[in-house]
Amino acid sequence: VAIRQLFDEVVRSGKIVRPSLLLTYQDLSQNSNKVATQGALIKENLSKNTVQVGDIVLSADGILFNESLSLSDALLQKSIGDSIDLGVLRNGQTINLEVSL
Repeated sequence: VAIRQLFDEVVRSGKIVRPSLLLTYQDLSQNSNKVATQGALIKENLSKNTVQVGDIVLSADGILFNESLSLSDALLQKSIGDSIDLGVLRNGQTINLEVSL
């Protein structure tokens, strides 16, 4: 996130507010030993959404993750209360999940 965006947000609202999936995940672009080399491996889910531990999130809103786009980047484009469509690899099958932020 650009420093200017954070500054503008603090000036406007007095705080920094970001949407979250309440997930702990590992960015797979940093580890080439996994089934997928791009995406986010879900390690913990603290919410009641449909994402499961062990899922690999491959895309957000139809855009595949790559070296210049990660799950974190996709979330920064959203606001609290928005929905995001996640492309998920689960048990060898690709599924789509719509999740509220």
